[in-house]
Amino acid sequence: MDIITPISPIDGPVLTTDRLVLRAPKAADYPGFKALIMSDRGKFIGGPLDDEGRAWRAFASIIGHWHLIGFGVFAITEASSGESMGLCGHWFPEGTPEIEIGWNVFEGFEGKGIAFEAASAVITYSFETMALPTLVSYINPKNHRSVALAKRLGAILDENAAAPDTTSAVYRHSAR
Repeated sequence: MDIITPISPIDGPVLTTDRLVLRAPKAADYPGFKALIMSDRGKFIGGPLDDEGRAWRAFASIIGHWHLIGFGVFAITEASSGESMGLCGHWFPEGTPEIEIGWNVFEGFEGKGIAFEAASAVITYSFETMALPTLVSYINPKNHRSVALAKRLGAILDENAAAPDTTSAVYRHSAR
């Protein structure tokens, strides 16, 4: 599939850390996402998908979230090269009880602290710039790596919070 340059790119904020630039997603981020969502590694984010059309629609929903709500998931890119390494940011689709922060890294970028660094920047931005009163992560308890990251980020399991489905635990983040 050829990907064309969008007519109306997302004019969103850009967050930076020592190693990373977090920016609105664009077409160049799709191959990494497609590989993730179509593999077994995508099982906790709606995958694995077995159809490229469904993968494309899932990616389009990430971009559409920015246009519909005004915020969303950032593409995680390497500051020095611009290489797309994953996604991290806000997710608040219809019917979700609270604004969520989620994260994933593409194949070959796991275990390097990228998700922690990106999520830390997004959490700080969420409370300091967006002035969000609350922020959660909905995580399947079987997703041990995400649970560990949420705890490393300082999130606390909130057993009294509403979850969007029966398979998710709610981890509540607080301002730093």
